[in-house]
Amino acid sequence: MKKIIAGAILLFSLSLSSQAQKTSTDKGNKTKGEMRHNKMGKTKHDQFKGVDLTDAQKKQMQANKEAFRKQQKDVLTPAQQQQMEKNKQEKMAAKQQMMKKKLSLTDAQSNQLKALHEKNKAQAKAIKENNSYSQEVKKEMLKELRENNKKSHMSILTAEQQQNMKEMKHGNKDHEGHGRKSKMESRK
Repeated sequence: MKKIIAGAILLFSLSLSSQAQKTSTDKGNKTKGEMRHNKMGKTKHDQFKGVDLTDAQKKQMQANKEAFRKQQKDVLTPAQQQQMEKNKQEKMAAKQQMMKKKLSLTDAQSNQLKALHEKNKAQAKAIKENNSYSQEVKKEMLKELRENNKKSHMSILTAEQQQNMKEMKHGNKDHEGHGRKSKMESRK
């Protein structure tokens, strides 16, 4: 069993490394949804561009993804799982601190945004874990939840903070340290 998991992880990492070497020259022509990047720096939609998956294939891909996550979790020890969760929490706290600083948030605003985030996270988890909904219904519900969360989020911010947030999200060069390229340059 361990050999199978190790083999699957090896194949997965080899396929990712070969994909990481490919570059896209038409990023300027993509829509906002197509430009959402995954952790490897590739856009989520590049991999399946032009591939018309059937509903059955989409369901199988989702099942494979969930099975892989479970296998990956089974490989990790409880201590490693706790460390990963701790790292995730630390990253979230650092992101919140950065947002507080860059947007000049008050403590009250910061607390409101944190509470909103926790509420949204709990609602998203409830939707994902509810097996009475189809994947398509869950997808629509999560999309609506994100849209409502964005509106609530923006209602907490002042007009100036909202403008700064938009500039940060669009990768405005005036905001140092934001975005993948500037993070990579800071590591050199």
